[in-house]
Amino acid sequence: MTDGLHRLILAELRLAWAGAHRMLLVVGPDRRVLRQFNGLATGSRGPIPIGWLPRHRLVAYDSDARPGYWLLPAGARWQLAPDGPLHRPDGRAWMVLDDPADGSPGCRAATLKAGSADELAPVLAAMAAAREALNERSLHYPFLGLGANSNSVATTLLRAGALPDPVIPAGAVLVPGWGRVLLPPARLREIQRNAGLAVS
Repeated sequence: MTDGLHRLILAELRLAWAGAHRMLLVVGPDRRVLRQFNGLATGSRGPIPIGWLPRHRLVAYDSDARPGYWLLPAGARWQLAPDGPLHRPDGRAWMVLDDPADGSPGCRAATLKAGSADELAPVLAAMAAAREALNERSLHYPFLGLGANSNSVATTLLRAGALPDPVIPAGAVLVPGWGRVLLPPARLREIQRNAGLAVS
């Protein structure tokens, strides 16, 4: 990635049970992951792998708002080809975009928007505002993720940023909660206007 652009990426982390968790990443021109938006099941002590109790909540996380929490390592470096796979240049298979040859859990991705930091700023501001609006609702996490879940958070933030639905090449067939929007249309339009996004 040598074009000097920042990229907003939808990444799809494959899960062992054949499902997928989707999250939004901001990757800088130097290939470093700068920011992450994630919806996660959360218990009394913080994020948990999946919720199953009535007290578990669905919480939207933004690494800018909570610097101590990253699902991926802060500052991880990635190699990116436009509309192609992301992968760690050191070859480690803990978290790679595109399925690794050794069959370990992998991840695929699609670029949602590319531009300067200033050009991405209104979209990120809308996503951050939508994250706050979601957390104000204190949403329950559905039993074992069967319902409005982490992927629904990613869908809602994507809608807040007025971004089109992406196509992830060879993406997972099973993505529970994807496509469900957790904020009403009027609230999304308000967030977009406040962020300075030109929407119809």
